[in-house]
Amino acid sequence: MNEQERSLTATFVLIAELAAAKGVQRISQLPGLWCCDVDERWRVEVNGHDEDIDSVPPYHARITYNGWPAGLASPYEGVTAAGEYANKDSLKAHPRKAASQTTAL
Repeated sequence: MNEQERSLTATFVLIAELAAAKGVQRISQLPGLWCCDVDERWRVEVNGHDEDIDSVPPYHARITYNGWPAGLASPYEGVTAAGEYANKDSLKAHPRKAASQTTAL
């Protein structure tokens, strides 16, 4: 596994931690995707099912930034945007911030 894959896998773990902080359990039992606005720019949509839902492959998270595609991650691999603002480091900072704000309530 190369450095980029490790980093994206860590991003998927952060998304899972965000879901747990928000009290989400058993995403596979939801009727569709679990969607979360991380902040005013970042959004994650997680498919916990065995089939594609809304073009999100099984067991993947679609990541958007300002409504634009910014990444697709699974627990094992993925890709993310590499722009000035929409990038791997920015994405990794926001779920941590959102999770810490949620658990502080």
